[in-house]
Amino acid sequence: MTPVCVCSSLLSEEAVHTLNQRFRVVLMPPDNDLPEPIRCHPDSIFAVVGEQLIFPRSYAESYPGIVEEISSLSGLRLILSDASRGSVYPLDASLNAACGRDFLLCRPDIAAPEILSAAEQQNLTVIPVRQGYAGCACLMTDRAVLTFDSGIARVLESRPPPCVLLDSGGISLHGYDCGFFGGACGFFDDTVFINGNPESLPCYPQLREFAKNCGYTLFPLCQSPVTDCGGIRIFGK
Repeated sequence: MTPVCVCSSLLSEEAVHTLNQRFRVVLMPPDNDLPEPIRCHPDSIFAVVGEQLIFPRSYAESYPGIVEEISSLSGLRLILSDASRGSVYPLDASLNAACGRDFLLCRPDIAAPEILSAAEQQNLTVIPVRQGYAGCACLMTDRAVLTFDSGIARVLESRPPPCVLLDSGGISLHGYDCGFFGGACGFFDDTVFINGNPESLPCYPQLREFAKNCGYTLFPLCQSPVTDCGGIRIFGK
């Protein structure tokens, strides 16, 4: 089965065309409970915790076909969240968590209860961080966590997998001073997909060295400047 790629409906035509060559692409329509710049961002609309896919109930009721398609194609169990949401932090970050193989990064005091419950059910270690947008802030690969966030790097420094603290900057996000690294990328099958050309990023030398050491490929989806698009979520074999 062709892997499914979930991304923002505002992703550029060039980037979507590139992804369509390898994946079945599902574009996220806007969640009007979120701030306008991130209304189509997967990492703010839903969370993946182990084998569970957590969507806001309101979003699932607005777009039942989209949510069912993602659940069916990914093979993940759909859970609906009734957590409060809104356009002001922390209400816009209740589902913004980052899940590794055996752990979950989130800010527990603002996380939706369904996220914490899913982690407990699947015996995932919850690692508290101060960063409310943990899902945006991190790119999880099978060998490391990549982030601009020094607080996350400190929390992870004593446990596997290793965390690579990248030189920050160079990623744009409309409506905000800057974007997150995890929000500009996705990972699948030894490839880091980047929404833009990474060569202009301050962290490019680190990325290039990291990819070389791990046998990964850095794959730009387009030649535009790197932009935070809410992450690129890819599921499948």
